[in-house]
Amino acid sequence: PGEIASINAHLRAITRRFERRLNSTSRTDATDYFSSNGGNKRIPARVGYYLGLEVAGYLAHRYPMLTMARWNHAQAKPRILIALRHFARSRTGPAAR
Repeated sequence: PGEIASINAHLRAITRRFERRLNSTSRTDATDYFSSNGGNKRIPARVGYYLGLEVAGYLAHRYPMLTMARWNHAQAKPRILIALRHFARSRTGPAAR
């Protein structure tokens, strides 16, 4: 609970950083967002999973699951970016879908 509150408090900055690295194939970027974060204090450990969960929830409020399951990369990516940009603008965090 405390960690989620901390993430939501900094979600705008975290989301902007994540979006800039969305196409990255760097091991460092993957570690920063999906592992112990390699000591990067600006990025909470494993926050990429949290963002993914929130993006899925955001999209699930707008599209049927079967539709999302059929999306290819070109169809999914713009919608993922919309969700991330929504979170980057949000003052209350992803719960405000």
